[in-house]
Amino acid sequence: MVDEYKIEERGLEIIDDIKFYHNLIDKNNDFYFPSVVVLYNGNKTSIFRLNEDEFKKVVKFIIKKYENSIRYFISVIDYGEAFLSTGDENSFKNSHPNLRLLIDIFSNKNLLNRLVWRGQGLNPKFISEIEFQPITKYLGMNIEHCFDISQRKFTHNFLSLYRAYKEYREEFHCFIEQSGVIEKTLYSYNSEFNTTSPWTYDYKVSLESKSVDVKMLLKPGEYFKNTFCSIVYEAFWDEGVIFLTEKINKCFLSGHPFIILSSPKYLSFLKKIGFKTFDRWWDESYDNIEDNRERMVRIKQVVLDISKWSLEKCERVYGEMIPIIKHNQSIVKDMSKNRLNDTYNLIEYKSSII
Repeated sequence: MVDEYKIEERGLEIIDDIKFYHNLIDKNNDFYFPSVVVLYNGNKTSIFRLNEDEFKKVVKFIIKKYENSIRYFISVIDYGEAFLSTGDENSFKNSHPNLRLLIDIFSNKNLLNRLVWRGQGLNPKFISEIEFQPITKYLGMNIEHCFDISQRKFTHNFLSLYRAYKEYREEFHCFIEQSGVIEKTLYSYNSEFNTTSPWTYDYKVSLESKSVDVKMLLKPGEYFKNTFCSIVYEAFWDEGVIFLTEKINKCFLSGHPFIILSSPKYLSFLKKIGFKTFDRWWDESYDNIEDNRERMVRIKQVVLDISKWSLEKCERVYGEMIPIIKHNQSIVKDMSKNRLNDTYNLIEYKSSII
């Protein structure tokens, strides 16, 4: 049975013989439909699991009661790997039972402008009839682990953190090995998994001398301080969707310049949010290249160019970058103050950019 205290805390509602409870998920009074839990035959079930008649009854009750006090009604939130953003509209509407029906109800009531969906893929590959609102779970996370940003001494040009296998990551690590750039790189490789296929190199390297756990993934280690620049292997490469993860957040927290292996326009979207990048010091035109092979070649060239820098040059350039690095850290600090229910924050684009 459901704990009575939790029911009261979340807001118990009764309509006919249906009991359900919910919570407003953030300080903006945005109503999250998947938070609605129905007490059904002595058990708990999601609102989306109701039959069509019951679903309509509950949704219409919620709209009538909260229409004048709720800012947005949220249909779906994609907290995870932004997979909803990489599909089409049909796969989106089929992602939750009764989602199509929810959209129809709001449309019939001329309230479609109040129904939204949110996700971490900043540029979904489809245009939905309900508004998409981009969110980030990772930017601004673990702000208490921000590093002091001042002039640094380096032991390596690059930091390369490669944990879970993806084909494009393996290709780039092979390039680092075969080109000799590995000698100027502090790296982890296959740090948590068995050294079997599909990894090319039969070894495991962990900068923490142990398997990577979730806490280590989310906060920057001390090795960010003695390396000049991160090679960031983001979650997406050829999906065509921008997904910002803990990897770039750690660069902002630690004050680290970065080269990004990800979808085209990744850097452009960072600029839209207000961040600054490093095209004053190296070629970032790779960010505009749609062809995956050509983009990979261009990124490799950037790494080769920086690998020729002495540590003294890295330190001098880092000094020149400090205003940009401090600016970026200030943005994630601001984001950390605006997290909704300690879960995520909405992203607002600067429409003047791109």
